[in-house]
Amino acid sequence: MFWKLNENRWEKIDSIYPRAVHVVAVIVLDLPTFDRGPVVECWGTISYKIDETQLQMPVPSIQLTTAETIDISCIKLLDENQHSAILALKSTSNTERTVNVLFSREDEDGSRSEKEQLFHFLATKSFSKVYSDVFLVKEHGSLMYCLVEVQSIGDNHASLRIFTRSVNQLNIVLHLLRDEFPNVSVVEEVDSCVEAAMALIRELEMVRDKKSALEIQEAKVITDLLIP
Repeated sequence: MFWKLNENRWEKIDSIYPRAVHVVAVIVLDLPTFDRGPVVECWGTISYKIDETQLQMPVPSIQLTTAETIDISCIKLLDENQHSAILALKSTSNTERTVNVLFSREDEDGSRSEKEQLFHFLATKSFSKVYSDVFLVKEHGSLMYCLVEVQSIGDNHASLRIFTRSVNQLNIVLHLLRDEFPNVSVVEEVDSCVEAAMALIRELEMVRDKKSALEIQEAKVITDLLIP
């Protein structure tokens, strides 16, 4: 799973394009069985292709002990790097959606801003702030590990990115939002087939317009990645 830094937010991408910067790869592993002992070692290899050349890069090995799974010392590194923690949590989500929220012109006493209204709502639903614009449910319960990222807020509306472990959790969060705010809408996601078709059209347009060989090659790389 690849993530690219876009301004101040990490966004999921399907592929790494030429000259890409600020890209992080994340892999999520299930809890080991520990059937051969109390220590498990994990290692791997990254395979990639540049032009027609196949290349490989070894991944540094890591160890996990049964004791670390109990005292959760294995995840203390997440406290040391907030960006890594957020990417790890996002990578374990199975469902994510962008949601637009419209606020009423005034709250009950007319004294709270849009941000204050939203942050108050999240706090009352057990979401804790883990970064300036990221909220997470840490408590055990039906919404555990649900994550909400505030992408933008102001002028009586906000855009949220919701990450959940299941559709069930997502529906709960959506119902809670709709109970609190007058208008909540889910942004339709771009279908992968549509995205691939758009990439192919862009490549053909570049060939038609006789763009530079480099521009056409970059467009072809994107098309090849989206159309296996």
